[in-house]
Amino acid sequence: MGRWRRLIPRSVGARSALAAALVSAVIFTGGALWLRDTVYDSQMAATEQQARRDLDYHLNAPNKYWLSGLGGVAWAKVPFEVVAANRVPLRWSKSLEPFGVPVTDYPDDVPKSQSARTGSPITTRTISLGTPRWRHADPDLAGVTMKVITVDAWRDGGAPGDPRVGVDPANVHPDSVVRFSVFVTPFAAEEAVAALDRWLWAVAVLCVLLIAGVAWFATNRALRSVDRIRSTAEDISATELHRRVPVPSTGDAVQRLAVTLNETLGRLEKSADQQRRFIADAAHELRSPIASARTVLEVALDSPDRANWPAVADDAVTDVRRLQHVADDLLLLARFDAAQPAPTAPVDLGELVREFEGVTVRVDGTVVVQGNRGHLARLVRNLVDNARRYAIEEVTVEVRAEDGDAVLIVADDGPGIPPEDRERVFERFTRLDESRARDAGGAGLGLAIVRDIAERHGGTVQIADGARGATFVVRLSTVD
Repeated sequence: MGRWRRLIPRSVGARSALAAALVSAVIFTGGALWLRDTVYDSQMAATEQQARRDLDYHLNAPNKYWLSGLGGVAWAKVPFEVVAANRVPLRWSKSLEPFGVPVTDYPDDVPKSQSARTGSPITTRTISLGTPRWRHADPDLAGVTMKVITVDAWRDGGAPGDPRVGVDPANVHPDSVVRFSVFVTPFAAEEAVAALDRWLWAVAVLCVLLIAGVAWFATNRALRSVDRIRSTAEDISATELHRRVPVPSTGDAVQRLAVTLNETLGRLEKSADQQRRFIADAAHELRSPIASARTVLEVALDSPDRANWPAVADDAVTDVRRLQHVADDLLLLARFDAAQPAPTAPVDLGELVREFEGVTVRVDGTVVVQGNRGHLARLVRNLVDNARRYAIEEVTVEVRAEDGDAVLIVADDGPGIPPEDRERVFERFTRLDESRARDAGGAGLGLAIVRDIAERHGGTVQIADGARGATFVVRLSTVD
């Protein structure tokens, strides 16, 4: 199998040409064989029809010159023989003599009373001449199978209207029947097929080669666009994701492939940009607490006797906690990006929100969702922490069931979020200008984590319009 596989060309154009050649070869071979059979059958039918006409002509000719006398004749175009009822050959073709005339069987004499009708029926049958008795016989007739057309005719003196022949050999009874047999040879049909073969197979081979060439050309022409796409895609590096492959205006699968590849490149470019921004923002967020802790420690070390070491340690711990918080957020987002599955179980959202102090909690009944308890607790905590960061006096948390969904609402009475920024705040490391100026500002990852957790649980998170402050609405599917 492997050896045959190595014989198959690797080029798509060559494979297409080979497949087209094989299919067309089968079709043309079948068509050629059908045409040969049709020509052969048509010529055999024409030969038989001509033999019948010749037989009728000679039977009804006024002058039976071809039956005058006895013996073989060499001038007959079609092999024939005339045999009396007692199997006495009267006339025959010289070409039949090596096979022993008469070569056809003849039944017993037919009573004259059975021929009291106009004419005699013409019968056909097939015989094979077999091996000739003479060495110098016609080789074309040896062993050939032929159709024999036979008609019985009465001698002169027969019934009125019956075919008559003018033979009068001494050994033939005046009232006996003579049998005319004409042999339909396949020679004309074979010559017609041979003449057809001289150009038929050559034309078939040329057509197969032409179809293979057209298939090869058409395939390679169609693949030129694919090759250009491949070449361009190969040249695109990680720093050139803004480039796009050429899109041919062919309206076929190649065009759709180019469009899909460009869309993929666009997503890769967007992902690469997000990754670069993510790394830059992460480095910035990690650098700030590190720099702050370093500054505090270096100042204290410059004047160790005058340093307030408990305060220095407290500041350092605060910066380390901030580092840990950012690191935890980054690790969680990395797990989300890797699509790592998390165990799930029924979770009561009411229990999660009741754990928070200093906020107004309203729970309408038991609202249970299917999810990861740790992730859902992180979602609620991030929303509550965000609300506390911006609230002036009050933070409200509400849980209820609505239209088959679990609805979690976290609202504050702070400055709110402008409509144009309500989608941007869910992006990673995104903080509004006011929060960046505040020391208590987060790393800009909390709301991004909220959206990722909600989407991983098949839910949504949006910022709704409110009288004041910001209102975050999370919708999750409930457990029946």
